[in-house]
Amino acid sequence: MSEGDASMPATPVHEDTSKAGSDFDCSAQASPAWSSMPSSPAWAPLPRVIVDSDPARFDVGCPAGREGMCAHLAQHGFAIAAACATPDDVASIASSLWDFLEHGTGGAVRRDDVNTWTGPHWLPDPANGIIAGYGIGQSVAMWRARTLPRVRDAFAAIWSTHDLLSSFDGANVFRPWQGRPEWRTQGGWYHVDQGIDKPGCHCVQGLLTLTDATYDSGGLVVVPGSHLRHDELCARHAH
Repeated sequence: MSEGDASMPATPVHEDTSKAGSDFDCSAQASPAWSSMPSSPAWAPLPRVIVDSDPARFDVGCPAGREGMCAHLAQHGFAIAAACATPDDVASIASSLWDFLEHGTGGAVRRDDVNTWTGPHWLPDPANGIIAGYGIGQSVAMWRARTLPRVRDAFAAIWSTHDLLSSFDGANVFRPWQGRPEWRTQGGWYHVDQGIDKPGCHCVQGLLTLTDATYDSGGLVVVPGSHLRHDELCARHAH
C-alpha cells in the first residue's frame, strides 16, 4: 500500500506488524456487487501461500472502481481503495497525530527528537504499536482520516448508504526499528475483530496508511478468504 491507501478487511484473520498491484481501470467491466458475497464453504485447511505480486488497488472515485472494490472485498475479505488521501491530507493527518502524541505527554515526546520516542511517555504499545485510549478515537487526526471524501465513498459503496456509523478505534504507530531492533513490533497475533456471536458480515474495518507499507517495513497482514470461515474459526478458538 502506498501513501493514502485504505485497506478494508471484512473481518478476515489479520495482524499488524512492523515486519512481516495492478491498478483498477475505471473503464473495465464492473464486477458483481457487495451483496453477492458467497456463503461459507465446507471445512478445508487454509493453504500456506506466499504472495509475490501486489493485490489490485481500486479507484473509488468512479462507479466501476467502487463496484470492483466491493466484489474483491466480498470474494477475498479485503480490498485496497487507492489514493484515498492526497499528499496534503497525509501531511495534515500525520501532523495532527504528532500533535496528539506531543500534547498527550506534556511535551515529553517530540516529533523532531527520535530519542523521545521511547520510555513510559511513549503512548503506542511497544509490542504492537497500537494507541488505545488516551482519547485517540476522538482525536483530530482520526476525524480527519474518517471524513476524507474517498474514505467515505468507499464505505458508502460497501454499505449502500451515506448514513454511516463509525467505531472509535485507535491508531497504530510503528517506530523505525532498523537501527533499534528492540523497537520492532511482535508478529503472529492473528485475530478477527467481529464478535463470535455475529454470523455473516456485520463490520468492515478500514486502515489508512500515512507511509508506504512494504515487505521491509511491515504493516497490515490478512489471510485472504478467511472471512468465509469466520463462524468456524470462532467455534474452534472461542475464548
